[in-house]
Amino acid sequence: MELELLHEFDQEVLAHPEDAQTYATNQFLDALTHLINQDAQSEDELKNVKDALRAFATVLPHVFKTVCQNEAETRMWQSASSLSDTIETNLVQHANTGLCINALKCIQVLVLLYSKPNDPNKKEDFSLTSVRQNHRLLDIAQLEEKGQSLLQVFLDMLKSDQTSVIFSAVVNCLVPIVKKRPQFRRHIIEALVNLAKAPPSNLSAVQKRSVEKIVKIALTTLIRTEQLSSYRNEFIAGFAAAGGNPAIFQSRQSRERERRENEESRRSKRSGGSAGAGAVEQGSEKRTKLSHHGTPPQQQQKLQQRVHTPTPPPPPTTTTTVPPPPPSQNGPNPLANFNATTLPLPIVIEICLAVLQSVPEQTIRERIDMLPPTGLMPNSNNQQQPLLPTQQQQPMIPVAPPPAAAAVGTPSQPPILQPPSPSSSKKHDRDQKIIEQQREAKRPRRDHNAVTAAADTKMPSSSSANKSHVPLASVQERASQSLKMQPYELAAPSTPNRDQQLQLLKMSVQRIFDAEYALQTATKVPANTATNPAQSDPSSNTAGTPPSVRAAMNHHPAKTTWLLLVAKLLTRGTAYTMPDQQQQRLIQQATTEANGSDTKEMNMKMALLNEEDSNSDHLKEMLVDFIVADLPSRHELAIEWLHEEFHCDTIRKRQLTPNDDGYEPTYFKWLQLLLQKGIPTLQEAKDKTLSKLMLDAPALNAESIDLIRRNMRENPARFVSCVSTLRDLVAHRPPVRQVCLNVLLDYCINRDVKMRSTSIVAVRKWVPDHPAIAPQVEAYAIQALQTLTQSGDDDDDENGQEKQDVEDEQGDTTMTTPAAKQDGQQGQEEEDEDAEAWKEQDVVRHAELFFALCAKKNDLLDELFNVYIHATEQVQRVIRQHIYNLIKSIGMNSAKLLDTIRHFPPGGETLVIRILVTLCDTVRPTPELVAAVKSVYQERNLDAKFLIPIVSGLSKEDLRHNLSKIVELLNNTDAQRKVVKKVFSRIVSSSATVAAPMTPTELLLALHEMEENVPLPKAVEAINICFTMPDTFEAKYVSAALRHLAEQPKIPILLMVTMIRTVSVYKSLVQFILQLLEKLIKKKVWTYPKLWDGFVKCTERTQPESVKMVANLPEAQLKDILLRIPSIQSPLREHAERNQLVKVLVLMSNMGLIRDEEDEDDEQEQQQAQEEQ
Repeated sequence: MELELLHEFDQEVLAHPEDAQTYATNQFLDALTHLINQDAQSEDELKNVKDALRAFATVLPHVFKTVCQNEAETRMWQSASSLSDTIETNLVQHANTGLCINALKCIQVLVLLYSKPNDPNKKEDFSLTSVRQNHRLLDIAQLEEKGQSLLQVFLDMLKSDQTSVIFSAVVNCLVPIVKKRPQFRRHIIEALVNLAKAPPSNLSAVQKRSVEKIVKIALTTLIRTEQLSSYRNEFIAGFAAAGGNPAIFQSRQSRERERRENEESRRSKRSGGSAGAGAVEQGSEKRTKLSHHGTPPQQQQKLQQRVHTPTPPPPPTTTTTVPPPPPSQNGPNPLANFNATTLPLPIVIEICLAVLQSVPEQTIRERIDMLPPTGLMPNSNNQQQPLLPTQQQQPMIPVAPPPAAAAVGTPSQPPILQPPSPSSSKKHDRDQKIIEQQREAKRPRRDHNAVTAAADTKMPSSSSANKSHVPLASVQERASQSLKMQPYELAAPSTPNRDQQLQLLKMSVQRIFDAEYALQTATKVPANTATNPAQSDPSSNTAGTPPSVRAAMNHHPAKTTWLLLVAKLLTRGTAYTMPDQQQQRLIQQATTEANGSDTKEMNMKMALLNEEDSNSDHLKEMLVDFIVADLPSRHELAIEWLHEEFHCDTIRKRQLTPNDDGYEPTYFKWLQLLLQKGIPTLQEAKDKTLSKLMLDAPALNAESIDLIRRNMRENPARFVSCVSTLRDLVAHRPPVRQVCLNVLLDYCINRDVKMRSTSIVAVRKWVPDHPAIAPQVEAYAIQALQTLTQSGDDDDDENGQEKQDVEDEQGDTTMTTPAAKQDGQQGQEEEDEDAEAWKEQDVVRHAELFFALCAKKNDLLDELFNVYIHATEQVQRVIRQHIYNLIKSIGMNSAKLLDTIRHFPPGGETLVIRILVTLCDTVRPTPELVAAVKSVYQERNLDAKFLIPIVSGLSKEDLRHNLSKIVELLNNTDAQRKVVKKVFSRIVSSSATVAAPMTPTELLLALHEMEENVPLPKAVEAINICFTMPDTFEAKYVSAALRHLAEQPKIPILLMVTMIRTVSVYKSLVQFILQLLEKLIKKKVWTYPKLWDGFVKCTERTQPESVKMVANLPEAQLKDILLRIPSIQSPLREHAERNQLVKVLVLMSNMGLIRDEEDEDDEQEQQQAQEEQ
């Protein structure tokens, strides 16, 4: 948006620099501020900053002028001042040369604005002379001091180490300052001379010569400036001090001095000669130039000779003459010696048009009617006869004498112009007389001198009048004389009826409305928009006008005047006046006769009183339709009009007496009508027109807010914009704050997710800081949350009413049997139960606003627990599911949250566990949180579930003490196995900064040590969970734990469980397990029945590797294994035969496990025979 405004500024102002004043707006200054303050890095961004600086330097004088004229432009002045300070502090010394140069140009403009011209009588639009005394925003002394400090910035830069390019830019900026503000010349010349004499050491020799040349060129420019000629000696001295040759200016000075002396001598000679010439020169200068633009030189010479001839001239022809102006009483006429024929033709035309524009149209029509019906007829004699103007001559006034008479001029006074004589036809004479009589009746009164002159004029014979026509006065004469005629009184016009008056008023108002198009075309519209057909039509609106062009039109000075004119014309111009005594009597009489029989007469009297208001209503309806046709660009007109309506209503209320009860204010009537017609036309989602209109309106009522609510419901695309409007009204319009806030709060529990979320974002910003609004929002959120403790969603009145209507209709049209009625009752009971149960989306919409506020104000957690413990299980479940974002936003460092965990009410255990799980889901708990949980856990003897979330924050001693309680949570379900598995993972996991509470080996040992406190099945299940995490419980950790357990004096029963699981999971540890089994043989493991059972199972899992270990068992234990593990008999026999273990073979033989080959053959034959049978 900012770049678009800047590009449009470049396109428009570069072509038409005079249009820069249309961009002296707050919107354009905000765009420039955004562009200049950005952190420019790329080339495009730097270019945008440069363009913005150039635009600011261009528009800054017009901004200054606007602030000078309007003290209410506080924001505009603050933006300009802030931007100027930013340029002075950050950009003047910028590393980028282009930015620095553009910033210096801005500083130059500021120096000129914050200073006065050298001549105190000289007024400038862009200087401190345009600031009036006691200006509310502009302090002249302070600004003048600021201008001197900015000038010092230039002078300091000339003394610092800069590049030659920067020095050139600074010098070029100082030259215009010296031209317009010569009072700064001495400081600037001194700085330039010092720069030329001692350039900075960081410059090379070439750069130093370049700087010296720049200084000399600047001084030469100042020397040759005519307006600074009085200071030329100072500039020449500075030029010489800078190393220049002042001799080049000496000859020029001599020539100038000689030229001035010659001019003075010629002027003195002319003044002396003119005194001796006397009347001859005066007469020659006063003679009237009668030659037309196309008159030959010979004829002009003859005319000039005739002017000096003493004989009276003949009557003038129709040739245009320029009569001399009347003599002034104070001295000679300054235009007496002016030769009008020397003026160019275009200038003459412009003068004529200017004179005619000052003449009323009625006067011009009367002069046209005074022309003879035959028109202007040329004279047979083509010679142009001039008039002899004298100092006693009176202005010529056209006179229409009787047809039989003709006018003759005398040398002492100008002739009276007469119309041409009529024809010899009698009928024509009769018609001419009638026409002359009619004109004579309409002719205005003449000046007394002119009438006297006309009476004294000698009348020639009728025969001579027929031969020549008397010419009319020239256009200039008639235009000049028309202004000097005495006013006259017209006949009273006829009074139009009411319909005609109303029609005339409508036509006049419509022409005023049409003037808006002229104001739009007055601003320079860019070429790409000028071709739009919609904009070329005067009757079309500005809906397609770009925002930048529309903003320029809105801030145009003519547009502002037009807005005030229309607003005041249709309010104060048509304002209802308080009834006078006669109207008071009519009102009283109509009131007393209200109960009488003559109703018709009473209605007529009341109609007379309401006729004026009816006319104004028609005009205001036209204004409403005109505004609504393009509300985005005409909302300023609406604001001006509404303020005038409100002002008129206020005045009328003050004038009312206590007995006047019939008056009703009209402001809200027109506001309602404007909103009803205007809101549906706003279809763009991001249009801010409605917000501007409502914020700037003088007063609002509940009906106005209801229209916004209706628009939110009927036009979802405009919902966000309407919410923004209501939010601004709540913040800035206290009279309607409660109504607007109620609308927003109602939408905070709306079923539509987008509408609800948008409304919640709008209202939560007031909590907890706003002292007036925050308590209301909190109370509404708590009330909505407490609704969840009731049965079902009973706050949807619309849905409930529709449902009741449907039930009533069904009850009226349906006939049921008793059995069907009983079934219906059962179904109704089920439906009632379903209705009483809260749906998840309903719980969420009632709690979402509270969650948003609780995230900003943690003290509301107490209300959450109060509702939670009284809600149903289904509502509690939904709250636990959707509280994640709230707890994450609060965090575990909240003091209120820790206090709530320590003192939560009974019944809120599940909610606290959910809070702990959410807090410690991905991070380790803080020591404060661990302490709070341990405290409440010990005080209330709570379930071990409270320790699971914070298990990673417990110490090793706490884990050993509470591990058995955690294992007891196992109930042979997958859900609990997942919970315990996650606990084991957190116990043995470490981070880069925090070590794990326990190693996997230590955890395995702790699990084996708690067999006396935990049921054996749950302990076995816990150990099995460890073996489901082979990545965490690696073989090295398992082997270390088994070795430690095997060496214990009292072997744990769970050891064999772990060994069996190790053989299954870690195949690499089979030999290690056999070694442990041999150690257990030495410890007579068979003396512990449960251990021996595990030993047998482990032997079975490790065969055939375990055969060697089994052969070393005593005879009784070997026999038990052979009987319990049949699959080991054959490998053991082979091992004994191969190693000649006689004891093993004898035992197996005595047990009948070893047979001869013959017995085996006989047994096989018997089996085959049985199969054949």
